[in-house]
Parts: sequence; C-alpha cells; structure tokens
Amino acid sequence: MPVKFDAKLKELSESAKNGAANIITHTQELGKHTEVVIRKVSDDTRIGLKNGYDDIRLKMLNPMFEESLSDPQFRTPKLIYTFDYDKRMTDPLCNGAIGFLTRRRGESILNLHYDQVPSSGFKFLPSIICGALYYTDPRMPNIYVDLNTYFAEVQKAKCSELERIAYELGAKKYLIQLQEDRNSMYNVKANGNQKKNSASVTSGEKKSENISIVNEAIFETPCEPQKPELVWYKGNQQIENLIAMRCGDSNHKISVRRLELEYQSSVTMTMDTAVKLDTIISEMKFKTNFTLKSEVEKAQRQKLIFNIEF
Repeated sequence: MPVKFDAKLKELSESAKNGAANIITHTQELGKHTEVVIRKVSDDTRIGLKNGYDDIRLKMLNPMFEESLSDPQFRTPKLIYTFDYDKRMTDPLCNGAIGFLTRRRGESILNLHYDQVPSSGFKFLPSIICGALYYTDPRMPNIYVDLNTYFAEVQKAKCSELERIAYELGAKKYLIQLQEDRNSMYNVKANGNQKKNSASVTSGEKKSENISIVNEAIFETPCEPQKPELVWYKGNQQIENLIAMRCGDSNHKISVRRLELEYQSSVTMTMDTAVKLDTIISEMKFKTNFTLKSEVEKAQRQKLIFNIEF
C-alpha cells in the first residue's frame, strides 16, 4: 500500500508541475500578444496625432498649388502679393506650392512666389515686380494691376476702349481730352474805414479747369460701322446712343459728336474699396506717397471729353 500511495503522489506532483508550466507558457504568450496590441495601439495613436497635427498646420500654412487655380470652385482673390522668400514655404507641407493664401479685412490675398508667376496664368500690369501688391477688377479677368499705378493703368484702358469705339464705328478722326476741375481758396483784403484803421477780408472759393489732350488720331480709310464690344463703358447711355446712331438702319447717321464722360459713368474704384485697401496696405507696412482714397477723390473731379467725327 505505501508503494501505491507514493506512486499516486508522484503522479499528482508531475501533473501539478505540467499544469504550472502550461500556465506560465500561456501567460508568456498572452504577455507577448498584449505587448503587440499595446504597441499597435500606440503606433496608431501616434499616426493619428501626427495626422491631426498636420491638418492643423496645413490650415495655418494654407499653401496654394497650381492645380487649385483651375478648380471651378476656387475663387481667385482680388489681391496678389509677389514675394521671393517666406519661411512657411520651407515647410514640407508646402512642397510644390506656388504660394499661400492669407486674409486681411475680409479680403483673400494670394501670396505668389515670384518664380511661379509664369505658371499662374495671370497678367500683371504695368510689369511684374517682386514685393508689389496687385489688384484686379471683375471687368479685367486674370489681369492684375500694381496698386501704385492702378488709376493710371485703368485710365489707359478706358482711353484704348474709346479709341477702339471710334475706329469700329467708322470715324474719320477722334480726340480724347482729360478735364479736371480744381477748387482753390482765396482771400481778398479790402481797405475799410481809414479813421478806424480797419480792413475787411473776403474769402471764397475759385474754380478752374485743367484740360489736357490724352489721345487723338485720324483714320485715312474709315471702316464700315460695326457694334464694338464694351467693357468699361458697358451700360453707358451716351456711348450706347452713339453706337445706335451709327449702326442703326436710318440713313440719317450722325457725323459729329462730343461726349463728356463723368467718372461715375465708369467707376474705377469705389470709395469704400479704396478705404479698405488703404487699411490693408498700411497693415502690410507698404510705403506709399499717396492713398487710394485721395486717388478716388481726384478721379471724381475728372472727366473724359470724347470728340468724334465721321
């Protein structure tokens, strides 16, 4: 009997030992699996955090890529600033970008790298300069004008349109003049009562006109009248009446006409827009010797006189 008991005890001991070994093995395998799971979760979390951080940085950098310009949903900003270096362009998220977008006073600004100007498809007047701020008008799609010369360039565009109108209506000659009304204050000192040794001063406002020739031409062989395409003078009643009198079916066509085209008939820039752009220029620390507000005030005192003979 003792022998049988010892054998049974030994059998139980071996069984316990094997069970413990199995528990240890399973525990080790479970530990390895848990480590793999934890490592995978940690990697996924790290990737997720990095992607989230990149999304935030992407919104802050706001890079602009060439293919975005042809996107039908993309609204091209009215302002473009040309630059040659900006720290944000060294960020890996900006690789391949032609520039970046910023926003001031509710206006989007395309900051365009100077080397990327040819690929942008935009035309810059009077020329492309690095470090300049350009503005466009809905009537001039894809054409941006340096704000330093904006009013002068638009004036050229208006005069070119009048020249084309004269030519396509079959004019023999035309003359375009610029008239500017100027107001100046004056003081007149008049002698008063000599006994009291007093004098009176009369002040007032003096108006004067300054007229200069902008453009003129004589056509040797006038063409047959045809309706010209209007841009700056689209909707101008005087111009449209002139076209109707030259291109109508009546035999009594007009031969001589003088038109006075006020600034309001083809507004270059509204006062509200000028004030907003002046604020943006100031915030961007541009140095100018004028304000767009003063340019609008000057333009409001001007008018183009269009003399045309058929």
